[in-house]
Amino acid sequence: MTIEEFIEARLAEDEATAHAATQGDWEWQQHNTDEWCLRAGDASVIRAVSYETPCLEVGDADEEHIARHDPARVLRQCAAIRAAVEAIDEFCDDPYPSKVRIVAKALRPIAAIWSDHPDYQEEWAA
Repeated sequence: MTIEEFIEARLAEDEATAHAATQGDWEWQQHNTDEWCLRAGDASVIRAVSYETPCLEVGDADEEHIARHDPARVLRQCAAIRAAVEAIDEFCDDPYPSKVRIVAKALRPIAAIWSDHPDYQEEWAA
């Protein structure tokens, strides 16, 4: 698997998961003094969190989407996108960028977003 195929496969998985999850403007709202509810737009409560009841029913697609976007992954994604933008900016000043340098400077940080995926190859480490 090439790095380009790896990135495309991960993006396709993320898109499929996002499309399957509950759509809408997600927001946390205080339900009472010790419970918060996750709502999607005008939908009813999707998840209620309290000290006594950690979680109420959440659909499988929503659980998968939430798990894919845990804080550690989001932080890796932000760092990777910044590194890719910096690499692209460098190439704007280089009249003869090679494909190998583009892969090393731009695609590797993007692939690092999914560094915890079993198909990720350590030689892609940025």
